[in-house]
Amino acid sequence: MTNLELWGDLNGLHIRAFRDFTEPKSKFHLTPDEFYIYSLINLMERTGGSALLSISIIDQLLPLNFFTNSTRNRKAIISLLEALRDKKVIVSNIQDFKVLKANTLFTVSVNEEYINENAKIKGYFQLPAILFLNSSKIIDLFIYSVVCKWQLKREGFKCSYSRWGEILSLSRRSAITHIKSAVEREVIYQKQDLNGEHNVNVYTVKFIKNKKRKGDSDVKTK
Repeated sequence: MTNLELWGDLNGLHIRAFRDFTEPKSKFHLTPDEFYIYSLINLMERTGGSALLSISIIDQLLPLNFFTNSTRNRKAIISLLEALRDKKVIVSNIQDFKVLKANTLFTVSVNEEYINENAKIKGYFQLPAILFLNSSKIIDLFIYSVVCKWQLKREGFKCSYSRWGEILSLSRRSAITHIKSAVEREVIYQKQDLNGEHNVNVYTVKFIKNKKRKGDSDVKTK
């Protein structure tokens, strides 16, 4: 069974993306890798309670790995869990993830109340789970969420490469590479002016649709 098959049917489920996650000056600013692990945890809270996980389960559920080597990948997962805990984005019954055996179960949940009370920019928007499952690269989910966040209120997201570097926690040069790749692969789009020319600093997304369940909409916001 593949990693994707382990997830089963997630249609109608969403990732709750708090607006501060993409704000470089916020205490809740996440890296793309942190947001990827956060998304998995958030999706596993299917009934609104804590997710019951282990390092091994997370390793198996990840649609994309941080490293091809399983040992390195699990070490990366542990480091990212600790980073999310240190930023108070998640809470867990485990004090030190580094001492866990791979198969030891623990509970973890999004620290939603604390984030709501302390965020610089209040609110969140919800991304369809299919984005998490179908991303070609780990960074794609985060890049999409950045543009989506602003497009919900504007006609596009205007952003220099230097600012992209700050948002993605990368150098300007690396940011250029990743953003150009995302545009080429149509993860995001460069907005065109009236003459059909690309404005390289304005980006848009196509809103992705889950299969609908009664009462569901696609990208939600609060």
